[in-house]
Amino acid sequence: MFGFSKNILLQSRAVFTGAYPGLKAVPQGYLRFLIENGLMNVATKAANDDGSGHVRNVDIWYTPRTPEGKSSTEDNCQIDVIPSRLETSIPSTDFRKLGFHIDDDTIAAYEREASGLVVLGGQGSDKIPDGGVTKEIWDTMIDKAQAILADINADLLADQAIAFGVNASNGVNAAKTVNFPLAATNNDLNTGLTMVYNDMMMNEQRLDNLVAVGSGLMNNYILQQSAKSAAQNGLNTAAQPLPKWYYDPKALSAWGANHFGLFDKNAVKLILTNRFAGFKNGDKITSIFCVIPIPVTDFMGNTIMYPFDVQITHTDCNATVDVAGVPTSIKRGYNIFLMSSFKQFNLPADSYDAADVLAGNNGTYRYVATNS
Repeated sequence: MFGFSKNILLQSRAVFTGAYPGLKAVPQGYLRFLIENGLMNVATKAANDDGSGHVRNVDIWYTPRTPEGKSSTEDNCQIDVIPSRLETSIPSTDFRKLGFHIDDDTIAAYEREASGLVVLGGQGSDKIPDGGVTKEIWDTMIDKAQAILADINADLLADQAIAFGVNASNGVNAAKTVNFPLAATNNDLNTGLTMVYNDMMMNEQRLDNLVAVGSGLMNNYILQQSAKSAAQNGLNTAAQPLPKWYYDPKALSAWGANHFGLFDKNAVKLILTNRFAGFKNGDKITSIFCVIPIPVTDFMGNTIMYPFDVQITHTDCNATVDVAGVPTSIKRGYNIFLMSSFKQFNLPADSYDAADVLAGNNGTYRYVATNS
């Protein structure tokens, strides 16, 4: 249709397979944790989004663990329990979109450079011109992508703020205070990671499956322990191994000052539904629809590769359009819309029987750090 879709897809592949870092972005630690550990591969690929463009509802059934105290001391042929089968539905997704406009004069220059790329037959970043408008367009897409990812991350942090499970150590799902002592000579067995890991064992949680997300004092502690390890030839001599840490400055506003979350890395699943895959993909005369994985690298060097739904339309005449409520003049050119349908899915709160010692546990735990 426009001669644009193939060019931008070729350029996208060339850039991200060449490990081009793109523009600096704010760390989105919670989203990165979910992408690295919690993508719902089985349900989404098998039913919810199998890549064909057909999206169907998904239900999951589960049986709560049988708690202790249900067995009998008598040989009486009586049934003691009947396993219950519970069912829950994968939630409908949330949505984020960001659209931007590039005029034809910009695109014209881009297409000349893209033609050069095709003639060279290059797929690597070494074949991409260092300057010019090709890089400018790609940087624009990454800039818009990081802005959407920041909003998606904030949405997911808000979802998790009301989804933390019950901590068996105190029987509630509110944030539990953990102190990291000031004195280096202190060896208080009721503070710091000693207390946290003891809590995790009370929650029957595998310590090697733990990851942590947050900012504030806990981030300072992680940095301090990392510095100690580096000073001792890379050997971690802390009293306990550290959980994998995902720094997220937005946890401050979403969860609270110095709050951090501990997670079984498999307890929260991220649902990503690509609406423009399969038969919905391609040139549809008035629009082009496709799915483009876009890499966004934060200033710490962590990269999120995120598959965006992309729609491309063309404005055939100079026009005045509404841009965030402001009438704005635009020239003939392309309108590019980056979109995502997403949702997180927590282990159901009733996965453990009401009489179970882990009743209300869902593999996510909320803490607030102090330093005194």
